[in-house]
Amino acid sequence: MRGWHVVLAVMWAGLAACGGSDGGGGVVEETVPVERADFNAKAAEALCERYARCGLIEDRERCQAQELSSGFVRQVGLGTRHDAALTDGRVRYDADVARQCVEHLRGGSCEDTPVSLPMRNRGIEYDTQCRFLLGQVEDGGTCQWSTECRDGAYCDALPWTCGGACRREPLPEFILATDACPPGTVLIGGRCLTPGGEGARCGAEDGIPVGVCDQGTWCDQASRTHGTCQPMSREGEACDDYEGARCGWSLFCRDGRCQKPRGEGESCTAPGLGRFGTQECRDELFCDGDSRQPGTCRPRRGAGAACRGPFECETGMDCPGAKSDGSAWGTCRPAPRQGESCADALCGPGLVCASATQTCVPTVRLGEPCEVEENCYLSGTCVDGVCRPIGAQSCK
Repeated sequence: MRGWHVVLAVMWAGLAACGGSDGGGGVVEETVPVERADFNAKAAEALCERYARCGLIEDRERCQAQELSSGFVRQVGLGTRHDAALTDGRVRYDADVARQCVEHLRGGSCEDTPVSLPMRNRGIEYDTQCRFLLGQVEDGGTCQWSTECRDGAYCDALPWTCGGACRREPLPEFILATDACPPGTVLIGGRCLTPGGEGARCGAEDGIPVGVCDQGTWCDQASRTHGTCQPMSREGEACDDYEGARCGWSLFCRDGRCQKPRGEGESCTAPGLGRFGTQECRDELFCDGDSRQPGTCRPRRGAGAACRGPFECETGMDCPGAKSDGSAWGTCRPAPRQGESCADALCGPGLVCASATQTCVPTVRLGEPCEVEENCYLSGTCVDGVCRPIGAQSCK
């Protein structure tokens, strides 16, 4: 979607009778509990409505196809790593809290990215607004994840062990346990940090992390020591993608001012891509122009069309033959999909090339099933068919 702004984007799962769009541009809240089997679809539906309301997308069917393959569910949604604990009662799913989480995603501000740092760091269930997994294991009981422990306790499992125990003692100064940080925090440099708002410290001092910023702020590190969290700029306010203020989640920076993304037929400055992957045009569009002339926002090109880069092609396509300096055009071509050969091409979104077979395989999160090492490319290492932290040993 829009680089880091919509980084972890959505899948469209159709409208439900008791929730979703009202068909007239408004939003109808979810009014009944969201069951476990429906959570990912409902959360993705809510996010898509928010993206449309904030002017980032128009084509929801495209959003569905895109995010079913590589977006929200795979990256931060409710995965399978808790399935065994849910089945044997070590974790309980709260459908009412899940509904509140969905509405939090749906109704959020267009200024703030809906994917919080705790979500990106460990999954949606670690966001303070989305604590729908309730641990049932008493203090001292065995655990794999802190979500299995009673509220306020944590799992002391170390990366190289096959589990741990639920503890309630104060956390050590330097965190080694895989999943000990409380919900709403992130593990950075061995410390559990709570994302801070305007004025909070961020960055590091003497190599030690002192703080991180929440989704409505950015870290200004002009100071020689630590940085300070500053509010994102709003529409029309000053911005600088390189050294100064950053624009809010649904905006882009052009000519030193934050602006809304542009629709089909509107003018843009080619190539229309900002430093952080932000786009001048809405997600299903690209800026048709070059550095020598103004551009126009147009629908992304399909397979076989000439292109100056993959950003001009439909999602999941590459542009082989194009030169970054503009001296040669390429042709939009579908990137290899799961199971297809990647010997001479980069895999599509959410996939990576397995070295042994030279075929595309999906990347999966920590704790999820894996078949080859490359499945865990972004999360750890494949041990006993599960992605585990680097250094983990076999538990068989």
